[in-house]
Amino acid sequence: MLVTTSTSRTDTCIAVRDHGPGIQGIDPERVFDRFARSSLAVDGGGSASTGFGIGLSLVQDTIGRFGGTVEVTSTSEEGTTITMTLPRGRR
Repeated sequence: MLVTTSTSRTDTCIAVRDHGPGIQGIDPERVFDRFARSSLAVDGGGSASTGFGIGLSLVQDTIGRFGGTVEVTSTSEEGTTITMTLPRGRR
């Protein structure tokens, strides 16, 4: 896993990249839906150990409460990157 950060005058971005097989069996936009699970996890012999489909929904809710966004910025056989963007506070 690789975590990178960047800042601009208005935003702070945190990107998390894994080295897994990428998002499969579900539209990348749907991974943030509460209880959404890959068809491979449900129909392809997955088990509860593959997750319940709540984690990324909670991330999106939390980031949204602070005025930010979260999105899948890339996914391929070499891994997935999810980027969280938060507005910078005033000083």
